Amino acid sequence: MICPNCGKEIDDNAKICPYCKHDLAADNITASKSGEAADEKKGGLTKSQKTQGLILLAVCIAAIVLCQLFHLK
Repeated sequence: MICPNCGKEIDDNAKICPYCKHDLAADNITASKSGEAADEKKGGLTKSQKTQGLILLAVCIAAIVLCQLFHLK
């Protein structure tokens, strides 16, 4: 998991970060193997937001293809 305080990778079962001594149990932090907590801190997109973006893109592409198919007939 990634420490939400210092951003370093730590053991998934850690209760306290060995680098910055941040208390992970007090924050009720869930394990984040992908670094999602660090990404949020930097202003990046979460996995859920990325998934929603991909779904929206797929729907838009499907709509364009369907419009082209019906327009040609």
